[in-house]
Parts: sequence; C-alpha cells; structure tokens
Amino acid sequence: MKLNMRFYPLVLAPLILMLGFIWIMGGTLNMYDVNFAQGPASGNERYSYLIGVVWSEGGWYNVTYSTLYMPSRIGPNPVPGMSWFLENVMAPNAGAVMTTMAVFELLIGISILTGAFTKISLAGAPLMNLGILLAAGQTNPGILRVNLLMLAAALALLLYRRQNAWGLDPWLAKKFKKVSLLSRIVSTPAKEIPEQPAV
Repeated sequence: MKLNMRFYPLVLAPLILMLGFIWIMGGTLNMYDVNFAQGPASGNERYSYLIGVVWSEGGWYNVTYSTLYMPSRIGPNPVPGMSWFLENVMAPNAGAVMTTMAVFELLIGISILTGAFTKISLAGAPLMNLGILLAAGQTNPGILRVNLLMLAAALALLLYRRQNAWGLDPWLAKKFKKVSLLSRIVSTPAKEIPEQPAV
C-alpha cells in the first residue's frame, strides 16, 4: 500500500514534536544551569572545570547522586586535538560558549516545532550533535545515545524533501521569494497535491 504524502505532518508529527521539545528542553536547562542556578560566575567556573578537565583530560568525576549512566572514572578525550581545544579555547570561555549553545538549542527547537526555517535548523542540529559527541561523547553513554538519535532524526527530516509541509515555511517562502539569501534558507514550498476523485 502506497503512503499518501498528504499525511506527512500526521505521520511524522511524533518525530518532529519529540525532536523540537528535546532541543528546547536542553537549551532551557543549559541556559538556567549556566546563568541562573547559582549565578553566571559560578556557572562559568563549574562549566570551565567540566569542559577543561572532565571532558578533556578525564579522571575521577565525583557525583552527589547515584546513577547508572555516569561512570565515576572517565578516560581522556579520544578525539585527536579535542583535548587541547576544550582546555585552551572552550574552557576559558565556558560561560559564553554554553550560553551561545543554549541559545542555538532553543532556536533549533522553536524552528523545528513551528516549521520556520527548517532547512537551516535541520542542517545545524546534526552539527551541534556532532560537536557534543566529539567533545563529551566518551564521558556518558546517555550523551552518546541521545545525540546519535537526535542526529539521525534531524538528518531523516532534512533528507525528506517535504520537511516544510509542517508549519510556516511555505508562507515564509512566499514572503521572502524576492530576497535571495532568505529564500535559500527557507525550505522549498510544498507542491499542491490534487484532490483524488472519490471512489
């Protein structure tokens, strides 16, 4: 039985909703944790240690709660050059880096949920997932699993040529068709599907 593509929004709604909410949840939690939980100075200090020592060099990582997913002994980052990058570039600017990432996570989630500028958000999402995997994938099986799943989901939606059937992209494409840069990052409008005769 051939799938009628008119039902794209309904068929892929769970995937779109899950992916959008995960990005929004991650961005909101990171923004709160870095800037508001104990203040920006404390957030910068904690994330500087996490990025520059735990993610980079590994070692014993003390947690105050019991979990199956966080090993107490973490090895050094296995990606060539990543330890240097984490320690010397990201860790000294941890607060700004994590805040910027949180903003991008929120924007990606909002874009996916509203169907606005989905082409650019679904291209950027896997790049962010890949960056997280390279930086911290070895520290936690949970980080590895969720980012691989999110990466695959975003690529599946990006490669599906009617990803814009959900949301604001068809309207935005009409609005920005005379602005070449914006029209390129808005998904191509979905074609009208003729009504099939009643049987």
